[in-house]
Amino acid sequence: MSRNARVLESLRASELEGRLHHAYILSGPEAPAKMECAQRVAADFSPGDREAAFERIRRGNHPDFLLILPTEGLVSVDEIRALPKQLAYPPLESSRRVVVIDGAQCMNAQANNALLKVLEEPPGHTMFFLLCREPTDLLPTIQSRCQVMRFAPLDPA
Repeated sequence: MSRNARVLESLRASELEGRLHHAYILSGPEAPAKMECAQRVAADFSPGDREAAFERIRRGNHPDFLLILPTEGLVSVDEIRALPKQLAYPPLESSRRVVVIDGAQCMNAQANNALLKVLEEPPGHTMFFLLCREPTDLLPTIQSRCQVMRFAPLDPA
């Protein structure tokens, strides 16, 4: 089993044991494995066919999966500030809402501080994945509220 597959299995085991944290930093090289891991965990929260839920999440067509991407190299503070309103209601189809911030290192100081407020008092039905190259790219106060899961570099083959 690859190191990246072990990260997903570790998250799934934590879910089964009721030990999931509310926020994770998925760190490592720029690779689709981090995003796929977050998407698969989100699909695990959906009842029924997990593969169908995973495909809906990948297509951006799942109401309980929120993806925030950098625009022009920056994660907008307005998108982060909108999170509390978006997360105020319980999930529609899954047991949890999942928020993924891809390129979390692209948040400026205002966006970091806005995210910190959300992470300090997260809605109980929400889970966050911050995808970045290095955890140290994020504020120490954000790092302290997240568990870090490291992904391996891509195999040259």
